[in-house]
Amino acid sequence: MLVKLFKSNNPLILLFLPFVGVILLFSSVIFSFSFDKIFTLVALLVIILFTAIYLNKGINKTILFNKPLYLTALCVTFFSCIDLTSVSYFPIVLANLFLSFGFLNLIKIQRQVPCKGIVFNSSCFILLSAITYPPYLIFILLPWFSLSVIKSFNVREYLMPFLAILLFIVYVWLFVEFSSLEMISNYYSLFEKGETNSISYLHIVVFSAVYLLLILSLIVLLRLNSSATNRFKKLSWVMFLFLILALVVSLLNLYFYNPSQSLLSITIPISILFPFYLFHAKRQLVVDLFFSLFFIAVLIMVYYK
Repeated sequence: MLVKLFKSNNPLILLFLPFVGVILLFSSVIFSFSFDKIFTLVALLVIILFTAIYLNKGINKTILFNKPLYLTALCVTFFSCIDLTSVSYFPIVLANLFLSFGFLNLIKIQRQVPCKGIVFNSSCFILLSAITYPPYLIFILLPWFSLSVIKSFNVREYLMPFLAILLFIVYVWLFVEFSSLEMISNYYSLFEKGETNSISYLHIVVFSAVYLLLILSLIVLLRLNSSATNRFKKLSWVMFLFLILALVVSLLNLYFYNPSQSLLSITIPISILFPFYLFHAKRQLVVDLFFSLFFIAVLIMVYYK
């Protein structure tokens, strides 16, 4: 079963990760075969797998779990590939990679250690994600939220996001001035290719399961906080604030009838939070069975939608 498999601390388990993505994406190929589509899906899958493995590696280096797990990588791959059908999803998939870099920098912040460089690097990655996918600009608030939770006030550290924003404005201006406007317009035209869709039975099932797992994961995280270290509690708050910002973007996408991008925009924070429930749940057999049945149900709906 999937959860039991990826709860292992053996990194060789990651060899199964591409199969999770391929089996979900294969339906898009068999129903509308073209070499361009295959190339697009392969490129998207490579970015997703790199994001999943890199994010999982960063989470395993923290104190959030007492042993290496690969559930985060499983969740990133699974939820990213559920409804990935065209090149129009390239911006948000790439933005999730940069957002992962930014978040992993933020959780390196220590209370007693200067962190101007960490905050600046994180702000730069978040701004890269915003350039790639503009709604992610809201995440520029996360460095300030993280500083307020983890550290006492330091003017220089709080100025780092402003410095990153200023430098990015300069670089973007120079890039626009000295590069091809056609290339920029071609990239942002990808957003116009993303069609608005009515919410299907697939989306109803997926979002129902996601919000159920999210509630259960937050309950487990709250229970763990009652006896956790101060560091764990602060990181929990950072994760929670990250989730809130992601939910704003996700609900905005749902409002404009784009359920696929809505799911992708919460994939990173839910993939960090879900392992708390999947790992710490008291009835592991029930959890494993539920996730496996959910995976099978999604596969059936993906292939027969």
